[in-house]
This record gives sequence, structure tokens and C-alpha cells, in this order.
Amino acid sequence: MHIDLSALGPKVQGVEKFDLGAGGNTLALSTHDVLAGGARDMVLADGKVQMLVNGVNGDVDLLGGTHGDDGWTQGSNATVGGVTYHVYTNLAGTAELLVEDKVHVTIL
Repeated sequence: MHIDLSALGPKVQGVEKFDLGAGGNTLALSTHDVLAGGARDMVLADGKVQMLVNGVNGDVDLLGGTHGDDGWTQGSNATVGGVTYHVYTNLAGTAELLVEDKVHVTIL
């Protein structure tokens, strides 16, 4: 299954966590998706809007946008509830996506 949150638009009001499971599912997210659907300080108290992605297998495509601050950079890891996440921050520093270390991430 491939989920493109951007394509769903205003149909999705809020999603704080995705679980891709073990089926090799793919999730495409933009900075706008995380800012619109995430929650501020959800797991890390740093003032950013955050969203979590869990899974044993799967892919996350982090989509760039038309603005210079829509890209992503990978930062350090964070451990939440005993699970290790790679932390991706948008270039403007307002959004964070925490992706479980077993999930493959591509920055587009």
C-alpha cells in the first residue's frame, strides 16, 4: 500500500502516528503534512510539531516543496518508550518527523 498524505488534503484533520507494519508499505509526507497533522511537543519538548512513524518494514518518502524551507535534514536519534527513532527536521525548524530505525527513509 502507498499512502500519500498530501493527496488527501483537508480530509485528514490530524494524525500523530503511523504504523507501517511489516508489509512493506510506503508513506509520502511533506512538511505541510506534518505541520497540519502532527502535534506540538508530542514526544520531545522542543516546541516543534511532531509526528511518529513506526514499522518493521516499509518506506517513508519525505517530500520537498516549492519553498526553500520545505526540505528535510536528518538529525540525531531519539529513544521514545524504548524504541529508537531517527529524527528528521524541516529546514525551517518547525516540524519533526520521528521514524523508527527499522523503516527506510528517502528524502526527495
